[in-house]
Amino acid sequence: MEAEDCSKAPVLLKEDRQTPSKVHLIEEITSTEMPEKPSTPVYEMITVKDANKRPLKIELKIELPKVSSVSECDLRISKDDIIIEVPEKYKLQLDLPELVDEETTTAVFNRGKRVLFITVPVAKLDP
Repeated sequence: MEAEDCSKAPVLLKEDRQTPSKVHLIEEITSTEMPEKPSTPVYEMITVKDANKRPLKIELKIELPKVSSVSECDLRISKDDIIIEVPEKYKLQLDLPELVDEETTTAVFNRGKRVLFITVPVAKLDP
């Protein structure tokens, strides 16, 4: 009869091992649902023009109240659009009103106000 009691002990250990794997699965499901919910941040886009009303630069102000560091932001820019992503928090894709010089773009994050300022010079086109 003691042998039967010992054979039941490994069954209990197996049950204990299954519980942590169930917890792990719940964590995975939760983490895959989170990226589906990024919101569009509040933003303002201004085209700065010269005296002849030719566009010089585009200034973009993006409010990111859930962001504490610029390292959380992923910024991608091309000649005609800009994408800002903060995983699980924000996503913003904008078509720019002018072709821009993406190489000389500057971005500054104000931690106190939690605002990202992006300045994008308009590409110089030869007439």
